[in-house]
Amino acid sequence: MAIKQSGIPRRRVVSVISVVLCAGMVPAWALADTYPSKPVKVIVGFSPGGAVDNVARLLSQSMGRSMGGSFYVENRPGATGIIAAEQAAKAPADGYSILVATQSTMVVAPSIYPKMKVDPVADFTPISLLASVPMVMVVNPGVPARNVQELLAYARAQKEGLSYGSSGLGGPQHVAAELFASMGKVNMVHVPYKGEANAIADVLGNQIPVMLATCHRCCRISRAASCGRLQ
Repeated sequence: MAIKQSGIPRRRVVSVISVVLCAGMVPAWALADTYPSKPVKVIVGFSPGGAVDNVARLLSQSMGRSMGGSFYVENRPGATGIIAAEQAAKAPADGYSILVATQSTMVVAPSIYPKMKVDPVADFTPISLLASVPMVMVVNPGVPARNVQELLAYARAQKEGLSYGSSGLGGPQHVAAELFASMGKVNMVHVPYKGEANAIADVLGNQIPVMLATCHRCCRISRAASCGRLQ
């Protein structure tokens, strides 16, 4: 996605999403010889098939093999991961409920939802940064644009603004798309979904014209004739 000519810093657009593993844990020494002695729930705040879900499933498989236990993913989509975070925060702090979250839940959401029932700082112990996921702008075949300049021109021609999908309010696609709209000086209308996979389905189904998709997902869908990446 080449955007230098439009004045939008490419690095800032494609580096928005990162995945963080968090959990309420008892001291490591208390678990060293016996953990895990029962199945470990890996909670994901987004729908199956999206970037966060894929990372969580790879993590679960790897941890299961290396630790000799059972790790399973439970999806609790909605409210940009807040529903999942609330469930994880209520679980016993014994290491058997692990939350795979994004910066949308841990950083952005507290600013959007001041009455959140969960405190990302006080209620969780960060374990590791798992991944930083680049994003690519994709359009459905009904949009007459094959590069960023053409998309900006098309967006400016839409009197009511250009609709775009995202994984949810305050999610990484939302933040990146608003940055794109601001730097490109165009009006874009946000259509939030409960996860990236649902938004992509509507792009492919010609229900919404455009969205920023994570790179791994874009590589799959752009092979289809029904969706194109901007150059």
